[in-house]
Amino acid sequence: MKLPTILLNTAMVIYAVGVLLKVVDIYEAWILALVGSLLLAFVRVYDRAKSDTKKNSRPTRIPAILIFSSTLMIASAHFMYGNKSYWVLPVAIAAALELYASYRMPKE
Repeated sequence: MKLPTILLNTAMVIYAVGVLLKVVDIYEAWILALVGSLLLAFVRVYDRAKSDTKKNSRPTRIPAILIFSSTLMIASAHFMYGNKSYWVLPVAIAAALELYASYRMPKE
């Protein structure tokens, strides 16, 4: 496995654990969600920069959608920190965007 793939999977697991801990109503869960979402955003931006150097490796719209999804995850961690009840909304939208991007991503 390549390092970005390992980092991406690790970031998703950290973020998912943070969300699950928040569902159980543990206040410090926002820290895991923030670390996971920041790591995820870093990997997505790195992947986007790397794919721009290749010629037509895949459509540029999909990495932009994934970066926006990562931004929504960062926003949800911020709402978790503020103990707002609407932190679930960015998580749901990000999950829908991730699902859409996974179906639109070309097979490699």
